[in-house]
Amino acid sequence: MIVADEPALKSRFTSFFGASCRAAVQYTNPLKALDNLMEIEPDAVICRAADYPRHWKLVVKQLRESHRRDQAVFVLAVNDDFDSVEADKAVYLGVNFLYPERLETKEDFLELRDRIGSRIAVPDHSAPATWVPEESEILSFIFRHPIEKRMISGRFIEISSAGGLFHPDDSGDIANLQTGMEIPDGTMRLGESMINLGIRVIIGDEAVYLVFTTFTDDDFQHLHGEIHRRVSVS
Repeated sequence: MIVADEPALKSRFTSFFGASCRAAVQYTNPLKALDNLMEIEPDAVICRAADYPRHWKLVVKQLRESHRRDQAVFVLAVNDDFDSVEADKAVYLGVNFLYPERLETKEDFLELRDRIGSRIAVPDHSAPATWVPEESEILSFIFRHPIEKRMISGRFIEISSAGGLFHPDDSGDIANLQTGMEIPDGTMRLGESMINLGIRVIIGDEAVYLVFTTFTDDDFQHLHGEIHRRVSVS
């Protein structure tokens, strides 16, 4: 989870880490991040202190109520104005480490990845390969709104075997979706194949992330295989 006022930061994470990157959800509103923190259960939270000089304390406090330092890493991105008094508060509240807020070069991101990895035991399945389909590749998805019962259609613009970023055909269709909604009857078109699966909704600032919750073993293996085949070719 990224909590920062710079919308382009998430795309830089994906750009630098490519197919090895975990799903990243960014919030420019820290209150939305707080609302969805327990639902997302992030492995790591990167928060910019200068953007939210008060709210970062609330975010780390809430994270630490359910996750120890070795269960979820909290990184506080700071600038030169971040003083020693605030640094002491960060340590007391449960921040794992402070990091320069620049996060611009590949070296910045690689160092950040290594420092996070040294503080948390990462399960082998936690970094699924991520496929970014071309416009010409068919990866459409349709599901029924859980309350209004109307059909919502669109396509995945990023996908792994754990879930994906969904882009609706009409942005107004997703206006009333909420984080945590369970939808059991989604249908994905993967090339010429149809896959039926259940999803859970996570709402970000500018995107909808759909976590896959249920599908048959055969469908999972098919999706997993197709993603890895395309990632290995790219």
